[in-house]
Amino acid sequence: MSLDVVLIGAGGSGLKITQIAEDRWDNGSRDWKIVAVLDDDVALHGQQLLDYPIVGGTEALNIQFMDKKIGVICAVGAPVTRRRIVDRIKGPNISFPNAIHPSAQVSKRACMGQGNILCQNVVLQAGVEIGDFNCFNMAAVMGPLATTGDFCTVNAHTMLASGSALGNYCYVGMGGKVAPRIKVDEGTTIGANTFVHRTPPAWTTVFGLPAKVIKRTSAPQFDDQEIDGNDGN
Repeated sequence: MSLDVVLIGAGGSGLKITQIAEDRWDNGSRDWKIVAVLDDDVALHGQQLLDYPIVGGTEALNIQFMDKKIGVICAVGAPVTRRRIVDRIKGPNISFPNAIHPSAQVSKRACMGQGNILCQNVVLQAGVEIGDFNCFNMAAVMGPLATTGDFCTVNAHTMLASGSALGNYCYVGMGGKVAPRIKVDEGTTIGANTFVHRTPPAWTTVFGLPAKVIKRTSAPQFDDQEIDGNDGN
């Protein structure tokens, strides 16, 4: 039986999830299906994302879906915002499935947590480890033994070379590359087409060939709470 899934986010990232869901269904993978969309923009309530109804904000999970088994996919691109939304999702019946496009190539020697998104032609090679609630856009590649923490966004046509590591809340712009065995600290934003060849400081934005720090930010504060939910599929 298919798991009913509520999609959070009615923007571009949400559209990516609808394509993953529909392509999986057409490919014979029918373990979950989208039944509703939530977005905290009240102007969108009562409208539709393609054929999927936008039924309310995130709080609707605790009103309309609290008594049934439900999966949740958070389709929000900004890492810190995604974390704040997930922190608000509570309930013993909630799980966070991984949304993996059928064209993604995931090694049987790779492993991942829950709530991750893998778009078309993503490649996770042998020994890759990714945490929870990460988003990999089209044709992102992780080389052997590369790792990520939680709540990272890795955009299209990026390369995390073998043995490289992203900390939590990292954002890699389109075409960004991380050299082999380089660790990228928590909260780093890597600009489009940037090449990272040494570890940048945490909570900085880097840009260029090679990468240079162009901006520094303060680390955000989060509620000190565990994320509810079961392991993803």
